[in-house]
Amino acid sequence: MKIKTSRTRTGDITDLYEKLPASRAYIDEIAARSEKSKQQSVAGLRALLFLLKAHGTPTAPLILKREESGKPYFENSPLQFGISHSGELAVCALSDKPVGIDVEKVREIRNVEALSARFFSESERYYVTQSLDKSRAFLEIWTKKEAYLKESGVGLNTDLTKADVFAIHTKTLCFIECGEEYIIGIYGDDDTICL
Repeated sequence: MKIKTSRTRTGDITDLYEKLPASRAYIDEIAARSEKSKQQSVAGLRALLFLLKAHGTPTAPLILKREESGKPYFENSPLQFGISHSGELAVCALSDKPVGIDVEKVREIRNVEALSARFFSESERYYVTQSLDKSRAFLEIWTKKEAYLKESGVGLNTDLTKADVFAIHTKTLCFIECGEEYIIGIYGDDDTICL
C-alpha cells in the first residue's frame, strides 16, 4: 500500500480531464461542487494520480465511478484506493487489495465524552476517557473506525458502536504538514505502508 498527501489549493482542473479522459463524468461531478469541496476532491485526485504514476499504471483509460455508498472505485482496474481530506490536506492510499483511509486534522473536540458515548464501543470509550488528551484519543479512534467502514463501503450509515477498532487490524500514522498535525487511520490487508 502506498500513501500520498496533497495540499488543497485553488486553480484549474483541466489537467485532471487530460490525465483521466475516460473519467469525465466523475470529474464533472467534482467541478460542480462548492469551491472548498472541489479543492479537497481535486487534491485527493492529484494524490491518486501521483500514486498511479509511481505504480506505472496508465491513467488515460481508467474509469472512476462511485458506489451507491459514495465510495470511489475504478470500473476497469483491479487496483483499490481510498481518498480522504481534512482541513487543507487530502490523503490517498493505493493498493492491490481493498483499503480504507481517513485523515483528521488534530484539533480540540467539544463534547468528547458525549460523542464517544454515541459512536464508540465500550473499549473505545474507555480509551478516550483514560487518555490525557481526550480530543487526540477521540481522533485516533475516529480515523481508524472511519477507515475500516470506508474499506467495506458501508461508510458512516451504520451503528458505529459495532465496529470496535481494538478488535480489527487498523493502523494510525501521525505527521506534521505545514505546521499542522494530522492523524491518518488506515485499514487493509496490506501491511506494507510507503509514504
